[in-house]
Amino acid sequence: MPKTFKFAAVICSLVLTALLTVTVWKLYDKHFGEPPPELAPNLRPFSETLVMQRTAAGILAEHIRGNYEKPAILVIGPPSETDIDLRAESASEATLLAALKAASIQVAVAEPEVDPDALPLAGLWFSAEAFDATVDQYPNVDIVVSVIGLPVRPEDMTFWKKRPRPDLMVLNAQVYRLAEIISGGGLQAVVTRRPTNWLPDEMPPAESTEYWLLITPKNLDEIRARHRNLFVEDDDDSGSGSPLP
Repeated sequence: MPKTFKFAAVICSLVLTALLTVTVWKLYDKHFGEPPPELAPNLRPFSETLVMQRTAAGILAEHIRGNYEKPAILVIGPPSETDIDLRAESASEATLLAALKAASIQVAVAEPEVDPDALPLAGLWFSAEAFDATVDQYPNVDIVVSVIGLPVRPEDMTFWKKRPRPDLMVLNAQVYRLAEIISGGGLQAVVTRRPTNWLPDEMPPAESTEYWLLITPKNLDEIRARHRNLFVEDDDDSGSGSPLP
């Protein structure tokens, strides 16, 4: 099968899975408050999901405070007016901003333009062009933090060719194709869910950091070795190579 078709098949599969998950989640959230354990033993009530999102944002904020001396930061967040359900991203943004401002770190906030023709799913509702246009408005920042992840085709971003290029960190990203970008220094930090399944009576509390992995260029090899299904490897021929020049 040609590489283009394989990549298209991967994207279609992810989109269909995401649509089904979101549909089931929203129906139960609307009518019952939480899904039954037999459907998703590791899916928490949405209120607890928001707590988990805040924890992830706190992990990233602590990483920034511990590794940078008063950087200028651009936070790319969800749009203020949209029909897309971005409550999780909004929770991440609020916690991150509060933590950074408490540390007297200079922060600007921006949002990319919503693609009106795109599916309302992570990485699909905004384009690589919209992401680049947002970053280009802030040429003097040291760090760009996206709490909305990256476009579904990050290789289309011209951000990678910037010189000088601010450090990029992300929350709520689909990490399976980002290993080579992290390895090449294009992404300085990614906070993502730890691929671990707990029994219902063994799940850590929602505020626990055990649900999350902080991935950086320094610890990438260790995490790849420990969580072999977290990333798509190059020999899978699924477009996981680095777009870095």
